[in-house]
Amino acid sequence: MRPDQVALVQSTFQKFVPVAYPASEFFYQELFRLAPETRTLFSADLTDQRNKLIKTLTTVVQGLNYPDALLPVVHALGQRHVGYHATSAHYSKVGEALIQTLRKY
Repeated sequence: MRPDQVALVQSTFQKFVPVAYPASEFFYQELFRLAPETRTLFSADLTDQRNKLIKTLTTVVQGLNYPDALLPVVHALGQRHVGYHATSAHYSKVGEALIQTLRKY
């Protein structure tokens, strides 16, 4: 990403921070609507999962200035998700749910 794009993402993300927790709830509702089969990949109580989502998004957005440090973190995240039985088909639905969430919030 160009520096101006990174700055735009980071400044826009600051608007998301105050609504991150309700947005994370919407994200999982949207994900389960788009891909109901993913619901079984998560525990019944999504509190910890929602917090992990917020932390991960924050880490990624902050890490955009340091792509060499960010890439191993994102790679490790992907490796963990293989162990959670996430499939490539799930990723497009996760992306859709995330875009809908960011649009709404």
